[in-house]
Amino acid sequence: MAFRPLSINHYTLGFLLLIALMFTGTAWLGFRSIEEAGGSLEQHRQHAAREELEQAIDALIRYLDEFPDQLAEWDELFQQIGQPLYYSYWRQHRLLAAGKLPPLVKQAELYDAAGRVLGRFVNSPFPDRIDPQQQAPAAVQTENGHAWLYRYVPLRRSPDSPVQGWLGLQIDLIPALRQRFDFRDLDADSIRLLPHAPERIQPEFLPDLLTYRLKPSPGTSELLEIVRRSVWQLAAVIGLLSLLFYILMVQVLGRPLRNISRYIDQLHNRDEETVEQPKALLPIAELEKVRASLISYDADLRKAQQDLGRKNRALWKLAHHDALTGMLNRRAFDRDWNDARQLLQRRRIELGLVLFDVNRFKAINDTYGHQTGDEVLKAISHCIQTRLRHGEQLYRIGGDEFAAILIGTRPKDLLKLTQRCLDAIEAHDFEAMGLKEPVRVSCGIAYCPANDRERLDKLQWQADVAVYQAKKPGQHGPVLFKDDMADGSQSIFSSWINEAVYQAVTSGEGMVLYYQSIVNTQSLDIDYYESLLRIRHESGFIPPSHIFPVVHSRQLETALDRSVIRKLARDLENRKFQGINGVSINLSAESLVRPELVDWLAPLRSFLNEYRITLEVTETSLITHLGIASRHLETLREQGFKVALDDFGSGYSSLLYLTRMPVDTIKFDIALIQGMEDRRIHQLVCELARMLSGLGYELVAEGIETKEVFDRVIAAGFTHAQGFYLDTPKRHHGSLPASS
Repeated sequence: MAFRPLSINHYTLGFLLLIALMFTGTAWLGFRSIEEAGGSLEQHRQHAAREELEQAIDALIRYLDEFPDQLAEWDELFQQIGQPLYYSYWRQHRLLAAGKLPPLVKQAELYDAAGRVLGRFVNSPFPDRIDPQQQAPAAVQTENGHAWLYRYVPLRRSPDSPVQGWLGLQIDLIPALRQRFDFRDLDADSIRLLPHAPERIQPEFLPDLLTYRLKPSPGTSELLEIVRRSVWQLAAVIGLLSLLFYILMVQVLGRPLRNISRYIDQLHNRDEETVEQPKALLPIAELEKVRASLISYDADLRKAQQDLGRKNRALWKLAHHDALTGMLNRRAFDRDWNDARQLLQRRRIELGLVLFDVNRFKAINDTYGHQTGDEVLKAISHCIQTRLRHGEQLYRIGGDEFAAILIGTRPKDLLKLTQRCLDAIEAHDFEAMGLKEPVRVSCGIAYCPANDRERLDKLQWQADVAVYQAKKPGQHGPVLFKDDMADGSQSIFSSWINEAVYQAVTSGEGMVLYYQSIVNTQSLDIDYYESLLRIRHESGFIPPSHIFPVVHSRQLETALDRSVIRKLARDLENRKFQGINGVSINLSAESLVRPELVDWLAPLRSFLNEYRITLEVTETSLITHLGIASRHLETLREQGFKVALDDFGSGYSSLLYLTRMPVDTIKFDIALIQGMEDRRIHQLVCELARMLSGLGYELVAEGIETKEVFDRVIAAGFTHAQGFYLDTPKRHHGSLPASS
């Protein structure tokens, strides 16, 4: 039969009444026992001693905080802050010896208003700088049983005046406490620092690290004797009360709690329809409320689990999709790539990996803004995704890089599919976004046959190499990796070359400029030199064919230009070009559109009166950003720089564009010069040279490697020539070979 639930307060009251009845019979023992009184007295004295110690430390710190008001009239102090020329002497002979500071102060130091020490001394325990933002920074430093209190107080002429400096004070805290304070309960001579105290603590934690004794209290021994006699007398009562308390807890609280525990187990394993609801023999209202709450909680938990499942699915989608383009992200690519690898290891299936890389995307961002750049990426990803087959996904694996994993597709089908993607991008109307030049995407394809599992591990690297090949001038459309592309390409992506190039570009370590002469074809004199980049490594020099792919892949073009400019300025300062007219350097397209370009070239302006300094730019980079680049180059020409159009004939070669380019010199590409053996190319070069010379341009022929080629360019009317026949690049300028 179950009773009406009662509050736990009722059961507790009944238990206390029973204890009171039992304790009444032994009350005479309680009157003789003063154990609690003695313990309370001892605890009170311990507490009082602790408070005495804390108050003494606080009083000492307050004394130091209030003391600076007495220094307002000490002119020497403020004179040192204003003019610390003789601070070292004054600190040694006056700071402590003048009698202005309390005798408790062992050492002192002055700081200016910004928190900088007025002088640095080898044996000074004070720091070189403090934080003036703190009202009164302080700390305690322990050393060999001493607790050194460091206090930094502001110095003012008056309470309303600004802080003119800070005074750092060092006090040996324990002797100071013994000398300055008369403790009531605490034995001052017994104060000691704990052996393993931290080296640096805050003052408020110091009492926890000090040991001390209480002063002897009369009557303590008598109190202890009383306690001993009382212990055995109270033991029986306490034991009986404990037994009764145990029984009561087991029956009244323990059994209902066990019932609730079993009920929770049933909730985990229950059927949806039936749930047993056990009740206690002596129900407790609070526990019954807990049991009812468990039932409600179980229902809410099941509903929350359902909601959590839906949210987990939504979060999974967010974690595996790119927020900007809506495509799958790098995390999803890594997961699906591992799944594809496992699939190919179990089944004979062909696999293709396609990489898309947006050309000069950084320049688009810099020129038109990141918002336009984001719209370009969304448009490109949409064009590619709509051309992929059903079930195939596009992944955004980098800022301007996309990838697709194509299973069961042959190489010719991969080329057709990716070409459709590139055609869709080319057909997209990017002019509506404000772009004035076409958006180009390079596409590299790596293919793994069904029976070539070893090739699978190299597929991503092969796709990288194919993208690199697709970016070369004159290459259009997707590029499928072939084994012969690996020759000389693997080194491009080797870790030591990447690291060496990165260190050279960012820090100048290992960077060397070689110089190749530009020869006047009439006088055969050297007019100026072209600077050529080399990077020294422990195994030798890294060739340019390995340097610039790393620079491009890591988007270091502007950093490289700035490093070359600084290196050239140092060479000019070191007078490496005595007796010649000038030197030229190459600038990338990324630097041409940067508004800081004029400032970057400022170190070279001081040499313009002595040297002709030519800035070489490619026609492709100029046409891509003609408006912005032209404005920057016009500014530089007004300052005295010359501008040369490099690699003429390898890019657009539009004469209409040429008339709009702010250039003084045109350098014909090596392919045109060395192709003059062909009659038609020879005639084309001669006609172009005649026309451009008539327009007032200086003409430079690159790639002169034989006397025959040199004779042809002289006959064609070129004003200057450059090549290994005339001069090889070297660290210092040299003489020309003997002409014949």
